[in-house]
Amino acid sequence: TLFNGQTANLSVQNTEFFVTNVQVLSVNGQIVFIPQNSPLPGPVNFAQGGSRTITVQAVVSADRPFVRLVERVANRCTDLIIANSEAVRRDTIESERVSPDKVVVIHNGLDLDRYARVSTEATDALRRDLALGPGPVVIVIANLIAYKGHEYFLRAWAEVRRQWPDATALLVGDGPVRAAREADARALGIAANVRFLGTRRDVPALLAAADVLVHPSLEEGFCNALIE
Repeated sequence: TLFNGQTANLSVQNTEFFVTNVQVLSVNGQIVFIPQNSPLPGPVNFAQGGSRTITVQAVVSADRPFVRLVERVANRCTDLIIANSEAVRRDTIESERVSPDKVVVIHNGLDLDRYARVSTEATDALRRDLALGPGPVVIVIANLIAYKGHEYFLRAWAEVRRQWPDATALLVGDGPVRAAREADARALGIAANVRFLGTRRDVPALLAAADVLVHPSLEEGFCNALIE
């Protein structure tokens, strides 16, 4: 079991080396996504009968059953658990076997003034800085991790571009699958109209500069991007 950031050296004899849970790992320095019961891909595939020592680093996930066990032990020592939504509260009670009396909901908060104070002048200046044209601007605000669904957005964006060739997509956020998604954009022929902006501190202005927010995530507890 590797937790986020931990590394291990493994001696792999052949490609029949399987992981048991979904992982996002750095294998010999290359970020890879490994679905359940799949062989290690890319840099560690080699001819049958060979062997190789690889360095594996956990990037964003760990062995989920073990983590659940640790959480359950910790929960027994906890007086109060705060969930940020009713859905998360229900999931915590059901999956971690917590007494309902110990779990309360406090929703994520937002400083509304940050969004109310964005001026038209600031928005226009940002559009100029980003060299945005007159076409529609679509924004996605999410860390670049697998379950946020950027790959599905990019496939859809390729279809949108056929009808709106002057449209621009802004992807705000960073993470371990950024290089893979940038490669997807190039492969789909849409790289010129997709901007990977990385981590930004001017989200209110970016939202004001955009025409549409798209949130392609596959799962959320209480999504800050939608609240914003």
